Amino acid sequence: MMPTREQQTAHSLQESPLERPDSEIDRSNIPQADEESLWKPIDVARFLQVPISWVYESTRKRGNRRLPFFKVGMYLRFDPGEIREFAKKHFGRNCRLN
Repeated sequence: MMPTREQQTAHSLQESPLERPDSEIDRSNIPQADEESLWKPIDVARFLQVPISWVYESTRKRGNRRLPFFKVGMYLRFDPGEIREFAKKHFGRNCRLN
């Protein structure tokens, strides 16, 4: 016998045993970001004062105008020192993170 629509909806609304509210997640083992942390795309966009879409586009370019990056799994990450050097080389100034 097939479950009714109400039974399907009730089942889909049940909380997964792996899902917990943020207040219950132990974050004590996650280090805080510091000066030596890798940057996320939003950090690069803030530093260069450009839209985040520009950051993503610049990782897809080829040649010397491509932002230096690497992937951690599926996530883009950036070395702050390399981004500063990129800014000096391509924009001719020393940018500061606001």
